[in-house]
Amino acid sequence: MSAVDPPLPPVEFAWAGSTRVPAGSTYGPYTTAYWEFIWCMAGSAQVRSGDQEFEFSTGGLQLTPPGVRNYYQWHPVAGTRYGYAIFTMPGQGPHWPRYRSPQTDDIISPLLDHVLWLDSVHPDGWHASATTALAYAIRAFVIGASATRLAPDHQLPELIARSLDAVRQQPDGEGISQPALGELAAAAGVTREYLCRVYARHLGMGPVAAIRTLRLHRAAALLTSTNLGIGEIATHLGFTSEFQFSRSFRALTGQSPSAYRSAADAHLELPVRLRQLGRHLRLP
Repeated sequence: MSAVDPPLPPVEFAWAGSTRVPAGSTYGPYTTAYWEFIWCMAGSAQVRSGDQEFEFSTGGLQLTPPGVRNYYQWHPVAGTRYGYAIFTMPGQGPHWPRYRSPQTDDIISPLLDHVLWLDSVHPDGWHASATTALAYAIRAFVIGASATRLAPDHQLPELIARSLDAVRQQPDGEGISQPALGELAAAAGVTREYLCRVYARHLGMGPVAAIRTLRLHRAAALLTSTNLGIGEIATHLGFTSEFQFSRSFRALTGQSPSAYRSAADAHLELPVRLRQLGRHLRLP
């Protein structure tokens, strides 16, 4: 998601449902009276929607504004099941994408399944929850940020992953050591200079600084979620002394560890790319 999210007009959930259609049947042409968010649960169809034509297959998503003429030719051999969520928005609405092909590890269909469940069961607060879930699904569809795990091209380069073999975790799995640059380079099987270039290109900082930042981020979490003393945290995270830890922590956050711990709004944001390092090291 971008740093500044595009505005989403107020969405009002109307109703949801699901339908199973026989093989070879058709539907339409008909003109939408409301906004429709349709997801294919099983099967497929050939679709004409306004001036667009596409194959609507399992996992596919279709978002259609009011006033659009639609026609469906369902799969000739197998039956098809699809779900739909109907909603309204003020005005004509923005020019959004109309169709998206199936994707793996995608959050939108589960969100829409939840909307369908809410409309079927009507638990307390169901309408507000359905509106919220539907609005989130629409936003994820519109901006294309709907994955539930990192794609391979967003994972760590193999060389960086190999270098992390030099990072030793504490027995409890909570803390990590600070290996020297030479140890990291040896684990990766490259020179120090080359390893630094790869880290800088991918993470925006060198290997030693990246791992030190992870350790300090973990320290920040321990300061605000445990009663461990500052010296204990320093030792736990492999700093040679409480003084060294405090100096490094202040350089990163602008606060001493004790001041950070007492701040009501204490929060240390970890850059997205460094989170990949943390996940690889299985840090909490």
